Amino acid sequence: GAIEGVTGSITFSDILALTTPPGQQVTIKQINPGIQLDNGTLAFQILGGREANIETAVWPFAGGTLEVEPNRWTIAGVSDVVTINARQIELAELVDALSLPDVQASGTVSGTFPLELRGGSTIIKNALLVADAKGGTLKYTGEAVNQAASTDQTVSAAFTALRDFSFKVLELGIDGNLVGDIVVSLNLLGFNPEVLGGADFKFNIA
Repeated sequence: GAIEGVTGSITFSDILALTTPPGQQVTIKQINPGIQLDNGTLAFQILGGREANIETAVWPFAGGTLEVEPNRWTIAGVSDVVTINARQIELAELVDALSLPDVQASGTVSGTFPLELRGGSTIIKNALLVADAKGGTLKYTGEAVNQAASTDQTVSAAFTALRDFSFKVLELGIDGNLVGDIVVSLNLLGFNPEVLGGADFKFNIA
């Protein structure tokens, strides 16, 4: 993606071979692989001008952090695969970042994003985010609630519960191209105290 504001100093141990010692560090004001990330730090070693050892790469994101696992990066390569660990991501900010319609949420999630960067595309490979132990809330106010109300009493109760849902378990799957189509899946267990006396509902949604 587009990158702006890279600053720092790089020391070469062999300038002709374009090789550095470990521990080179730069800051990155902004990078946009499909979702804008600001104020990141990157520590690395360049090897022969063709590869880089990514030692650490960290960005603040949605109230938490995204951290790239150490890996070997091909400079100017056709594609690379990286794994990003998401820590304490705020659901409210994630909903905004993914532009999910008719959804409000609270709570935090953590998990793993395997990414393949190919040409101009950033492809998420079956990422999984799991809600942290304290749980949270989810509110869905889309048209499906009104449509469900006229079909079946049980279905209507389930969708009504989603208007103000307190979850105990939330597992969020993300798969697809950040500059194309994304499938978001949701495994959800919890209750709405105003529906069926606060009985538990379990959802599997995509």
